[in-house]
Amino acid sequence: MKKTFSEILLLLLITLILVGTFLILGLPKAILIDRFLMERGIFILAGNVHEGITDLRLSDVRIIASGKEVARLDRMRAKLTLTGVYLEGNCSKGDVKVKVGWSRSLSLRAQEFTCARDIERVDADVRIGEGIKGKVSIRGLDTGIVTVDSIELNFKGKDFEGKVVYGKFEFSGKGQVKLNKEDPLNSSLRAEFSGAIGRVIISGTLKNPTVKMPSTNLY
Repeated sequence: MKKTFSEILLLLLITLILVGTFLILGLPKAILIDRFLMERGIFILAGNVHEGITDLRLSDVRIIASGKEVARLDRMRAKLTLTGVYLEGNCSKGDVKVKVGWSRSLSLRAQEFTCARDIERVDADVRIGEGIKGKVSIRGLDTGIVTVDSIELNFKGKDFEGKVVYGKFEFSGKGQVKLNKEDPLNSSLRAEFSGAIGRVIISGTLKNPTVKMPSTNLY
């Protein structure tokens, strides 16, 4: 009995999925996930690691990026899939979910996340691919000089807009992102927000932004 082209294609697809699944189950996931993230400038240190059949479960977790600690988590689950690596972390309050693709795409969802360093709380739903799309809400950002009450950003590909609140003052504006496809978190950004008392400038990279108020008159 002759098989049609569609049947042969379906058989090949099923075979590839099965082979890929067996490879993922059989290979040392801790080493693969660690190397995968290190190539993207992300380092994970954990007090305890338990390797399951399909995932890793970690506790007392520190996340390092750009040579500095960016977050601490009580628990983290890391899973190697056919499309990349899936990470899910929790702390005393809030959680974060990250998908890092083999093609270096990235998606992040955070809900009442309170474990990021120098930030009181993060809420986000962002996708990074050819551009950046989604929304980010930051509360209580410690810049090292002042604490910014809130930052609201809405990404629309290469451009974004939003507002910054500092004390009783509000600034609104827009900016651009220059996407780094090899390392999306290292994409550069620059934005200028204006208000009644001056300007706020956000620059740097997605994983290491800086906030400056060069011409602000608070009095």
